[in-house]
Amino acid sequence: MARPLMDSAHQPFKTRGVAKGYAPATRTASHTKVDWRTSIKIAKLARLSSQRQQENRND
Repeated sequence: MARPLMDSAHQPFKTRGVAKGYAPATRTASHTKVDWRTSIKIAKLARLSSQRQQENRND
């Protein structure tokens, strides 16, 4: 669905946002149809689940 021209423009934004744990409130958020608040929640959940998995491995 995404136009290749936009994809190349988005890549730096997306990776930077993922690394920090949030998507920048720019074209990236509207383009992926994910509100930046939602992406923050998703990142927090992912972090929690990964922590739980590590704890389970330690047990």
